[in-house]
Amino acid sequence: ESLMSDIEIKEATKGYAFQTKRIIMTANTYPKNWHSKSSKNELLS
Repeated sequence: ESLMSDIEIKEATKGYAFQTKRIIMTANTYPKNWHSKSSKNELLS
């Protein structure tokens, strides 16, 4: 999602231009049993 307009991006020297909403990776990038720490905590709760 864009946080700046195209003009703001061209003029800016620093700052966030976008926010990541979703990342799509090819299948089998990570093993099926791979989880982040937050996922493990949610599963144990």
